[in-house]
Amino acid sequence: MRSSFVVVSLSLLSATACTVKVPGLSMPGRSSSAAAAPAAPGSTDAPTPAPAAEHRPDAPPSTPVGDLAPYYASLQLDALYHLINDERQDEIYERAKADVGRDLLWQSPNPDPTWILSWRTSDWTNASENAEAMTQAAFNRAWEASCVAEAAAARAIHADLAAAYGPELARVDGLTNYYERMAGYAELSARFEADAAAAGLPIDQDPSGPVGFRVTILRHAVAFHAQSRHAWAGFPWAKFPVADRVRRDDGGRELTDDDDFERARYCAAVSRRGGVRTPAFTSIWSEGHMSAKRVAWPTVTGDERADRARAEALVRDAQAGLATAPAVRVEAVEKLYGVSAPDAEPKLARFRDYTVAAVDGATVKVTRTDEDTYSYACRTTNRFDHFDDNGHAVYQERCKSGRRTFRVDAEVTFDELPPGVTLAVGDVVTFAADVERDRNKQTKKSASRQAYVRTMTLTGRQLDGVRRGKTELSW
Repeated sequence: MRSSFVVVSLSLLSATACTVKVPGLSMPGRSSSAAAAPAAPGSTDAPTPAPAAEHRPDAPPSTPVGDLAPYYASLQLDALYHLINDERQDEIYERAKADVGRDLLWQSPNPDPTWILSWRTSDWTNASENAEAMTQAAFNRAWEASCVAEAAAARAIHADLAAAYGPELARVDGLTNYYERMAGYAELSARFEADAAAAGLPIDQDPSGPVGFRVTILRHAVAFHAQSRHAWAGFPWAKFPVADRVRRDDGGRELTDDDDFERARYCAAVSRRGGVRTPAFTSIWSEGHMSAKRVAWPTVTGDERADRARAEALVRDAQAGLATAPAVRVEAVEKLYGVSAPDAEPKLARFRDYTVAAVDGATVKVTRTDEDTYSYACRTTNRFDHFDDNGHAVYQERCKSGRRTFRVDAEVTFDELPPGVTLAVGDVVTFAADVERDRNKQTKKSASRQAYVRTMTLTGRQLDGVRRGKTELSW
């Protein structure tokens, strides 16, 4: 199934996301209340108030006015990013002066009163300050519009994916066979990530990180595994593409129905690290610089402190649903060695490379034979070997070699096997099982030959591998 959700073409910027020049939670000159900023000291012009209380990030963009309107409107986000981030501050003015001339930069009216709060027209010395304010305002305006659009596109992709994969997840939830169901979750997760990547939101490029239905799928898989008889083996994290990101410190969460909150979190992440097509936020001035009060700043990141606290709480809640117990160390049965079962699983043991000897429905007889050698009838020769720790001479011994054989015969009953897997005589199997009965006896005892047979009755818990000839069966 390939879902028919909207595919948004998002091109990556060639530049790496750069850290904002302004430290702290807020953008320069902007408080969480987003009040209109006063004019910078020394200004002879009253500031043009920005309608901050009425402005919403998703409102239509401002309309440039005056002689500088065509130039101001032509300024593109990616070019502005590199200009502000990569050029010296004096070069910003020089580039604007080269494009439109010095006089236009101070004689023209404010090209965008919504984003430029103070525009000075006293004399030619205002040209450089106006150029900086115009450049930063153009970036702020374009950055917010770009991030709002990108966040909306990402939101739509997540919604379409959730709608497409919801019925598929419900189908997998209804499966009763452990192997089939866990494989279903893993396959669903892989297809989800393929479709998300095709739509422009691969897991390693989504600014929101591991969120949305990709976490829903993983949560369902974790919950099912945790209540199954296979929980002792540990959750198979490696089979889920999203697991690595979810298990990092930033965690993962499902999306809320609060569009404003989700957009704010998306753009807050973009402001720090860059998005799919929107660069990281950058500024000409440092925080506290008086010129920062001459422009309006994006409000799309919302109240970052409060929103971050809310997001962290959501992540904590999600992590509680993704918590799994560590794998239990289970010893393998071979030869006559006793098995020390873990406290949590007092009868559980592993069985590696046992050969199927007979199959009777759900009950399978398996066997394994191991051999070793031992020395007997030893006599000391007069041939020197070495000195011991006390300086005494040690002479070589000559011994006969005996052979010892250990055979384990087990009857194991599996209540379920992976779909499509039917065990056959000659298969070599590796599995875990509860030991219900364990007996052993010596069947041969002579100086040169010893043999032991161990018989066991088992209840199968998990089939881990089947080798049929040179082929490893998979499921």
